[in-house]
Amino acid sequence: REEEELKESLKVNKETIDWYADQLNTRVASGKFHYSVEFSSCVTHTSMALNLSGVFNIGFHPYLLSAQMHLRNLGIRPCLYSYLIQ
Repeated sequence: REEEELKESLKVNKETIDWYADQLNTRVASGKFHYSVEFSSCVTHTSMALNLSGVFNIGFHPYLLSAQMHLRNLGIRPCLYSYLIQ
């Protein structure tokens, strides 16, 4: 049940995500992929793939990333409120 709560559906550039996945798979297959919690975790790679495909996010923690995507699906995006930052 908990896994279903973390799933979000997003409209993204699928070709960019596929390209990023191919790059990662190539690095893993050649032995050049180095995993680290800070710089190369599942959250950082998911965040990078989403950023490359046009979905701005900050990927520090799985729950933070999930919350950002949930808010995005609700229609709450930072660019809509950027005039308040000026």
